[in-house]
Amino acid sequence: RTAEVRAGKSERTDPRTEPSEPDRAGEQPAEGSLSFVERELRGIDEAVKSRTSKGRAEQAERRRAEQAAHQRAEEASRAVREQQRTTSERHISRNWEPER
Repeated sequence: RTAEVRAGKSERTDPRTEPSEPDRAGEQPAEGSLSFVERELRGIDEAVKSRTSKGRAEQAERRRAEQAAHQRAEEASRAVREQQRTTSERHISRNWEPER
């Protein structure tokens, strides 16, 4: 009986007796298949690189957009200051009279 329990236990824990989980494509990997492992690792590596480069590109685009918005706001602020300065100079020159 103890031998049967051990045998049953070893069958349950033995990876060769358990069905493998399907990969993302739904395919059953061949047990011990080096090429399968290499393909999986290559796929993971490409996904990481893709996400990393995509993330960097998105961050760079966001930075460019923020810089452009900041530059537009600065130019608008400068234009308002220039307009205010010009208006006040015109106002002063109209009301200015030489001393007598």
